[in-house]
Amino acid sequence: MEATAQALRFLCNEDIIEVPFFQRSYVWNEDKTLQYKYQLEHIMPQKWEENWSNVDYVDENGNVLPKDESSKKARYVKIYSLGNMTLLNGRLNASISNNNFNNKMEGVGKKKGIKKYSTLSVTKDDLVEKIYGENKTWNEQTIAEREADLGDEIVSLWCENIKK
Repeated sequence: MEATAQALRFLCNEDIIEVPFFQRSYVWNEDKTLQYKYQLEHIMPQKWEENWSNVDYVDENGNVLPKDESSKKARYVKIYSLGNMTLLNGRLNASISNNNFNNKMEGVGKKKGIKKYSTLSVTKDDLVEKIYGENKTWNEQTIAEREADLGDEIVSLWCENIKK
């Protein structure tokens, strides 16, 4: 698991982060250039402190960590890891912004969230059903588990394609 996570941290930057998300959707805009209609979403947002400060700092095993600079730095590392990212329609991504996990899933007010509008299986099956549906807390442990699962799936798919 750790070797997979290290390989993913090396491989995954925003230029190639979409590799594990398998399903891509393209649209032509008026000037005939090809564009993705999906945007990269940080589930625990880059600006997490406003709406996520009530989520305990934990390590990858779920052990609660002290609220200190070291834990804060570890959280920032997880925020930029593959396990904390998914693809969402651009309008949905903008509407959920820096909300907490529950509000991102359900939406706020009349605006529905990921639970209603997710179309990609990596979001719908992974986040909505497996994590939110099982009432898990979105934190460093959940991010690490999802990163390992996605890493295993990526390696499996790549190995299958190489053998063909």
